[in-house]
Amino acid sequence: MFSVQPGRSAPAERSVGVTRRRQLPPIWLVLAACAVLASVAVYVWPWLRDVLTASPPHRYPWWFVTALFVHVDRSVVPLYLHLVTNVAVIVVFGREAERRLGSARLFVLVVSAVAAQLAASVAMGRYGDGTSGIAWAFAPLALASLVVHVRARGTAVLRSARWWIAVALLLWIWVVVTIASLNLQMHSTNVWHLVATLVGAGFVVVWRRRLFALDPPAQGRWDVRARVAALAIPLLIGGVLLATALDVVAVRSPATAVVSPASGAIGALADAGGRIEVRFDVPMVPNARTRTTVVTVVEAPVRVRSQWADDRTFVFQVSRSLVAGEALRIEIDRLADADGRPFTETIRLTYE
Repeated sequence: MFSVQPGRSAPAERSVGVTRRRQLPPIWLVLAACAVLASVAVYVWPWLRDVLTASPPHRYPWWFVTALFVHVDRSVVPLYLHLVTNVAVIVVFGREAERRLGSARLFVLVVSAVAAQLAASVAMGRYGDGTSGIAWAFAPLALASLVVHVRARGTAVLRSARWWIAVALLLWIWVVVTIASLNLQMHSTNVWHLVATLVGAGFVVVWRRRLFALDPPAQGRWDVRARVAALAIPLLIGGVLLATALDVVAVRSPATAVVSPASGAIGALADAGGRIEVRFDVPMVPNARTRTTVVTVVEAPVRVRSQWADDRTFVFQVSRSLVAGEALRIEIDRLADADGRPFTETIRLTYE
């Protein structure tokens, strides 16, 4: 590939550099892989959500990095939709952005987008999960890349599947997702997306000559260093998961719970006056998420109220006695003790 002249070793050094670059994964691939790793781990072991994300009462030191890659808020957006959208944007747009900017500049863009999202979160007092803050920062660069393709190939780009995929993704995240967030009154989400888009647009202005060049320049030493630095992200996520699994980091609560009356026949519930107590042996944070399902066979409705009687007792009160053929099912999760350590089990109660 290179013609080596006597007394010169530079070509050989370049050859070694090229080999090393090929062995390092690009930054866009590292980001996409981390999103899949963290999201699948939390989906399989839901209690890990309190260890990796920004939402629990106690935030661990690594949350501002790990929370970027978790997509499992089932109550708002399904895992597959949130995760697939962000990963698709990172793969399609991030790949093109890294090819045109180089890994070093893309690394600076990612850090800038994360810092801007964190600043917006602090300003709003609301914190969210997911890589949208990074993915949306790639979108303006993708739009610039589309302009380059149109200038270079004219209407011939209409025959490119990649061009249509990029256009569809831009419309999806900028139009459909924005409208959906407005309808769901997820205004903070739109703020995060807007901030990320503005960061990406700023980088388009600063590096417009490099972006609009027909032939992207080759990557250099700083690009290799940026790829090495990006590998710290999967190492951090993997280290947290391993330390948690081995209990090296004491993140799980040692609390135990006793339910009275225990799951079973509806007669026991009637004997308790429709009152269900979940008693913990350590003080808990007065916060929990409950899901209640009632199967009725009569017209009289069944209402279930829940509240904390004290910092160790969570109480449910059923409005009337159940009759034969009816059933009550309750799930309690997102519990944490007073030290902020998550109670990792989901409490499931069934009376029928």
